[in-house]
Amino acid sequence: MVDRLSDLLQEVLAYIEVEQPELTARVHKDMVVVEGKLLVGPTGAWFDVYDVLLVFLKDFPDVEPLVWEVASRVPRTADRHVFPKDGNCCLGVWEEWLICAPSHAVADFMRGPLQSYFEGQTYFEMHGDWPYGQRSHGVQGVVEAFADVLGVAQQLELVRDHLTSLTRAQLKGHHVCPCGSGRRLRHCHLEQVRAMAGRVNPHMARRMLQGLPLKGDG
Repeated sequence: MVDRLSDLLQEVLAYIEVEQPELTARVHKDMVVVEGKLLVGPTGAWFDVYDVLLVFLKDFPDVEPLVWEVASRVPRTADRHVFPKDGNCCLGVWEEWLICAPSHAVADFMRGPLQSYFEGQTYFEMHGDWPYGQRSHGVQGVVEAFADVLGVAQQLELVRDHLTSLTRAQLKGHHVCPCGSGRRLRHCHLEQVRAMAGRVNPHMARRMLQGLPLKGDG
């Protein structure tokens, strides 16, 4: 655990030294704590700044970092993508990032979801809406993210059935197609489902299913 935390700290320090000089990082217990002023925008052409606190747990990237805006600039409300109870920021659906990110390095997280979140907050302050649109809150937002990853319609049952198929170690033609047609995969969407399996392995499919209501509950 110590080696993992040390490696994670060095990765954070290497990034902030070049791209975020007003942040500091240290190990505290079993986490890496990053705090200070986050410069928003392209490196060297920043256009805004936020006071932030970030916590990377030793299991990053499997476990999503926790992020807070600590100067009370961003209201603690769901419509501003902040969890009202704990006040931490909702940067998106983590599994979507794990699947779609170019890598799982700290730098890709900082340049990607973190920057996009605060760029969006600045844009919202200026214009009253979000620059890239926004997903629904709660379970529906998760469904929308998973549907985009899979390339299917944004319907809970459809997403759940496809993920259930992807939990199999091997897809076979005699399996029932998850599209709901009742036909065998070989006579329906076999190639499309195989392409999904190339993006979403069985472990990730099971993890994604855990983020959805059980069948009959949603």
